[in-house]
Amino acid sequence: MEFLIIHIGNHILPTLNSPIRCENETTSDYSKRPPRGKAKGDKDFKNKGRVEVQFNVRGQPDGEYAAGFSSFLGVTAREFVPLTTEWKNLTDLYKRQIWEHITRKYIVPEICKRNVFCKMMKLWRDYRSLTMKEVMQQAESVGLPRAAALLKPDNIDSMEVAGFCKIQNDRSI
Repeated sequence: MEFLIIHIGNHILPTLNSPIRCENETTSDYSKRPPRGKAKGDKDFKNKGRVEVQFNVRGQPDGEYAAGFSSFLGVTAREFVPLTTEWKNLTDLYKRQIWEHITRKYIVPEICKRNVFCKMMKLWRDYRSLTMKEVMQQAESVGLPRAAALLKPDNIDSMEVAGFCKIQNDRSI
């Protein structure tokens, strides 16, 4: 039996080199868990007011509020930008409204605006891709109109999703 020594401050903790398993432990318990859901962004900022987001030299969110800020961007993109449009077709007015929404909750330097929108665009495209994939998988068993009605986001009509999925599916073939 081999031991590793872990130094934590002034404390030394001996640990086994091999993983410890209980006799009754099974990995199937972990596979029964439901997967993580989408971020909801329902954290309460009323007590904190606006919080300042730090950015590193690459323009990426960094520091204490980076994870919350990134989640907020994903939620904002999902809620504000419909799946049935293309990101590049968003008007400047629409983007300005999204930026105002972001700056109501976070203090973000104007110089980082481009990076913030690039991050939002990626998060939105990932979300759209995942939603399309789910709709198309469901459509195999219940049909496209029903699948679109079952899995559509709250901010758009199910017929829009069905038409959009059909167009996207035709493009990929």
